[in-house]
Amino acid sequence: MSGKVKIVVVAVIGLVLATVAVAAVLLMGNQSSKPSSSSESSETTVRIEIRGMPQMTIQRDGKKVGKTPVSFVVPRGTQPIRIDADWIDQRIYKAGEKLLPRHATKYVIPDRSQTIDISRKDAEPVTE
Repeated sequence: MSGKVKIVVVAVIGLVLATVAVAAVLLMGNQSSKPSSSSESSETTVRIEIRGMPQMTIQRDGKKVGKTPVSFVVPRGTQPIRIDADWIDQRIYKAGEKLLPRHATKYVIPDRSQTIDISRKDAEPVTE
């Protein structure tokens, strides 16, 4: 390798190393000087996760949020949130199959992040 080629290679490597060092310093400075948005939001909001078997349709305060498992973020507070779950139980009898609509309601106080389990034993009679 000639002397000029060696100088160019060393210069390119030096430039790359300098660029990486500057980027690392800038990233480290940004992380330490700025509070993380997740810690900010965790102080004012909580995550509620709803699980249930069989799969259930979930409503929060009368608005559909999805099917289990589902989670959502709400403002932290002491006012209870109403969680409604609807599903169909399938029963097999000698006379044949019967589909039974089921419903359960739970109230959750969003004072912390939490997981709510809904099961068949929580079912209320469904009248049509």
